[in-house]
This record gives sequence, C-alpha cells and structure tokens, in this order.
Amino acid sequence: DFPVTIVTGVIFMACVLLFRKGIIGEFYGWLERRK
Repeated sequence: DFPVTIVTGVIFMACVLLFRKGIIGEFYGWLERRK
C-alpha cells in the first residue's frame, strides 16, 4: 500500500505540470497573435 501523502504529492505535481504547460501554451499563443 502506498502512503496517501505520496499519492497526493504525485497527483499534485502532475496537476502543476499540466497547469504550467497550459499557461506556457497560452503565453506563446498570445505572443503569436501579437505579431
């Protein structure tokens, strides 16, 4: 059995990475629109 803290940490990190990817994608899209 995995400790709950490890599972929660992994899920949290995955969410943060996806969130950052989304923000970076939006940022680059915004830069492209400005050109």
